[in-house]
Amino acid sequence: MKKDRINTSSIREIKHSFKRFLSLLVMSMLGVLVFVGLKMAAPDMMKSLDKYYDDNNFYDIKIVSTLGLTNDDIKAFENLKTVKKAYDSYSKDILVEAKNKELVVKLIGINQDINKIEILKGRMPKDNTEVIVEQSMINKEKLKIGDYITVNDDTIKNKRLKIVGIVKSPLYITSETGTANRGNTNIGTGKINYYAYTNSDNFNIDYYTEIYLTVNGASAETTNSDKYNNIIEKSLKEIDKIKKDREDLRYSKIYDDANNKTKEEQEKGQAKLDNAKNALDSANEKLVDGKNKLTSSKVKLDNAKTELNNTKI
Repeated sequence: MKKDRINTSSIREIKHSFKRFLSLLVMSMLGVLVFVGLKMAAPDMMKSLDKYYDDNNFYDIKIVSTLGLTNDDIKAFENLKTVKKAYDSYSKDILVEAKNKELVVKLIGINQDINKIEILKGRMPKDNTEVIVEQSMINKEKLKIGDYITVNDDTIKNKRLKIVGIVKSPLYITSETGTANRGNTNIGTGKINYYAYTNSDNFNIDYYTEIYLTVNGASAETTNSDKYNNIIEKSLKEIDKIKKDREDLRYSKIYDDANNKTKEEQEKGQAKLDNAKNALDSANEKLVDGKNKLTSSKVKLDNAKTELNNTKI
């Protein structure tokens, strides 16, 4: 019988270095277990994330514009076949003073129809003098419910806001420790430190800063799956078809409003100039009339003087 030299050699090597063989075997088994665990956990994690998004009616597409957005834009998007619903939203990167420290905060208008927020502690704002902030802002800045922050921005109606609650937002599902990136901005240090929410009515602007869209059929698919991405891509192509028209209409509206305002100011200025001219003409007429009266009185005086002289003769 012919010996299996390969098996014999392998067994001999294992016997001579059994501890090393056992270590490699254990490491290999652990690697396989970790791989299988990740392979099994990833779909479950994605399903959990998808359920969280669905429960909070998280948006599918976000629309932004440098010129702002209007109700006409909302109607235009809702008329698209692929769009289920369009929601208006306000937000602004603002400078906030808290305990004599300047912070950059993303202030968002509360809208519980889309991207629903959760109150972890405290309550929702009752009016425009109140605000709710994220947990990391409370922790890192040593704030508490009942403290006040001061807003340095004219687009916010009430500058002094009372903290009445701690909020968790689906827009920021990353770490709440304060180490997560909240985005960049063109004010302050260039980095957004925290996010906070106030009533939408507290924003002193006549346009929406964002419009959030939900897409037909998207909620039935798992977030970021191929089917979900195909549905969103189809909707984006439909949005692109009306994009240019919406941009042109918005630009024309802003241009016409500015032009009309300029004309109104010019007309007001001309009216003031005309009134001033009329007042000057009226004063000049009175001056001329007064001069004529003075001349007439002088003639009468001269005539009286002549008559007096004639009487003496």
